[in-house]
Amino acid sequence: MFRLSVSQFCSYRWSLFQDVVRYAQQGVPAIGLWRRKLDDFGHDNAIDLISEMNMAVSSLSWAGGFTGSGGDSFTATLDDAIEAIVLAHRLQAQCLIVHPGSRNGHTNSHLARLFRNAMQTLVPIAEDYGVRLAVEPCLGFRKNTFNFFDSLPNQLQAIQEFSPKQVGLVLDLYHMGETDQPESLLAKIQHRIALVQMADYQTRMATTESRCPLGEGLVPIDKWLKCLSEIDYQGFVELELHGLNFQNRRYDDTIRQSQSFLSSLMVEPQWDPTR
Repeated sequence: MFRLSVSQFCSYRWSLFQDVVRYAQQGVPAIGLWRRKLDDFGHDNAIDLISEMNMAVSSLSWAGGFTGSGGDSFTATLDDAIEAIVLAHRLQAQCLIVHPGSRNGHTNSHLARLFRNAMQTLVPIAEDYGVRLAVEPCLGFRKNTFNFFDSLPNQLQAIQEFSPKQVGLVLDLYHMGETDQPESLLAKIQHRIALVQMADYQTRMATTESRCPLGEGLVPIDKWLKCLSEIDYQGFVELELHGLNFQNRRYDDTIRQSQSFLSSLMVEPQWDPTR
């Protein structure tokens, strides 16, 4: 059974308080959290509010930038990632999303070494805190500032030494959804899926994400949901709809339209109260 969630990126300008309360008003039982909003609201206050509203946390975004693409040293990015692990533990988040960082002028061998060293440091700490790390392949951009891996096979090879229970993948349909045979992709990664992010698009831009409302783009969402059901995926399906095509849309309307579309497929993701 799928479990529906909404990422805070869907309501970029709302406060964390607005996100939690208004998602709950629309019957959304889980939230994908953004560390910037958590910092603004206060971690303790956020934990209390989310608990009071009986809302689950599907993901925490994000840790990484190990290549220095954000301007921080390698050591600083590790320290930040450890802080994020502790926070994910406190929030009881299903996973902590990891973005390795862009190429930043490094050679392939150095990039691989940076990522491996980072994960070898972080995975034991995450295991101690009961947090699953979820690397997000970002294959939709020609100029990718989040993840230097340029193909899914290369990404899978880089994490193969780590247990799927500790290091998973984010299946973001914006990046990996345009295929007529989702079952082939799922066969390769089903044991690694830590989170499914629901998105659609009509075209991809070079440097800016250009997502569109569900059902209005090229992603065969009905096939994806059917295939996810067939492999008995029981994690969260997290809406992540933002960008240029949503600037003039009300956040409530985006969530409502998405729920309606998923219902029309007769495979509406829903909350399983036993998990």
